[in-house]
Amino acid sequence: MFCSKACEYAIRSMIFLADQSQNDIVPISKLSQELEISFTFLTKVLQQLTEKGYLISYKGAKGGVCLGKAPEEISLDDIVQAVSGHNMKSICATGNPDCDGLHPCPLHDRWQPIQKMLGDFYKETNLENYKVSLIDKLIK
Repeated sequence: MFCSKACEYAIRSMIFLADQSQNDIVPISKLSQELEISFTFLTKVLQQLTEKGYLISYKGAKGGVCLGKAPEEISLDDIVQAVSGHNMKSICATGNPDCDGLHPCPLHDRWQPIQKMLGDFYKETNLENYKVSLIDKLIK
């Protein structure tokens, strides 16, 4: 997998929230249960998304989270960057953080076209159109 667990959980959580009625506040405990993610770990992931403005967090008895922007304004790449600090176009196939054109990993040349395709997919896919599959993108 080219995303960390934190990125995976962030994307799953944001898609879940995008499927809710607009401005519905979802308790983190419900999100944790529905997505089968550790409450503690999920809280840390959601905090990063809140700090970047992609979520709004409410405290108290009726607290929880909801999207902080319209679904069409949040790309999958935005979510990955908020949680990892990297975009999909900078992720190495071998996980080497120093991999680039000057310091390539053994898979760098073969990975670059795939990396670009993934990067474009994550950048172009937002929470409004997330149901578009990678296969659909390849066919077009």
